Parts: sequence; structure tokens; C-alpha cells
Amino acid sequence: MERLNEINNMLRDSGIEKVLWPSSSLNLPRLVVIGNQGHGKSSLMESIAKIKLPRAQGTTTRCPMEIILRTSEVPQEPEYRVSVRYESDKTTGPKKLVEFATTQNLDDLRLMIKRAQILVLNPGKGKEEFLALDEHQCESYKSTGQFSEDVVLIEVAGAQDDITFVDLPGLIAFDEKVHTKIPPPVIDSIIGRKQASS
Repeated sequence: MERLNEINNMLRDSGIEKVLWPSSSLNLPRLVVIGNQGHGKSSLMESIAKIKLPRAQGTTTRCPMEIILRTSEVPQEPEYRVSVRYESDKTTGPKKLVEFATTQNLDDLRLMIKRAQILVLNPGKGKEEFLALDEHQCESYKSTGQFSEDVVLIEVAGAQDDITFVDLPGLIAFDEKVHTKIPPPVIDSIIGRKQASS
């Protein structure tokens, strides 16, 4: 199972689904969680992956988060790697993957994910600007985007199971804080693409 999950993720990262689109003769398996805002999608992901995801008032997930769990033949303490996969480039071929940070401390992971989310909401800025942000700086950071198609990738080595799943932004009708009707086109695009490839 571990090897199958690894091959599945390698094929997806190579961009093979985009090359085969629109014929869609090959769909790589994954679990995608879609639902209304505030109905526990992220909590479900946390329970399966045994990690803690960032929390925020209102919409918690503002970009897709892909969580890859990998077991290890040799028992080990879990190691966590956070990367960003840029999907908004519409060209075919391999997607751009940028490693963000790694840790073996579960308590550090939530802040690492939050920093990576801020990175994808601010296109054109390098990761160096976000690596050292503390909780307060993350909360007060004024991002240029509300949502992004780019993916925050969380890999857990030494997990109990081999599985890949995706947490998508929630479907919400109205965000009072920004007075914007949602889902905007970017969320429609994210959800449509994930449903088509699942």
C-alpha cells in the first residue's frame, strides 16, 4: 500500500492528469473533502492525520491542503514536511513544488502550515518573508488574496496509514467581514478540478 500511494503521488506531481485532460481516461485516486464552511472538514482531516491544522474565525481553509500520510518500514517518530505546489500556472507539464519547512515537532506544524498558507495568498513573494512569522504576525498579516488555487502540501513520514487526501475551502454564501459573495470563481475552479480528478 505504501508503494502504491508513493507512485500515485509521483504521477500526480508529474502533471499526468493535466496532460490527459480533457479525455480524463486516467483518474488518480484520492479522498477529497467538500462541504459547507464550519461543518468540520478540517476537524475530520485532523482526526485522520493526527495533526493540528490552523484555525481562524470564519473560513479556516483558504487554499487546498493536500495531506500525504506515509508509513515507514522502520518504526520512527513522525516527521512533517510542508511544501507549496503552485497550480495556478495553466501550462502543461510538471507543477512547481517549493519545499517550505520541515519539523519533527508536532507543536510547530500548525504555525508552519499557517505561514505556508500566507505565502500562497501573496503571489510573487518569496518564502523567506514568511518563514519566521510568529502567531501574532500571521494573524495580522494583510494578504493580497482571499483564496488561492495553489496547494499547501503536508507530508507526514512515519504515519500509521498510507493515504492521500485533500481539504478544500468551504462553500459559503456570504462573508460579512469582506462583504463578498462566495464562492468566487477561484473556489468553483478548485472544486471542479478536484471533483473531476477524484
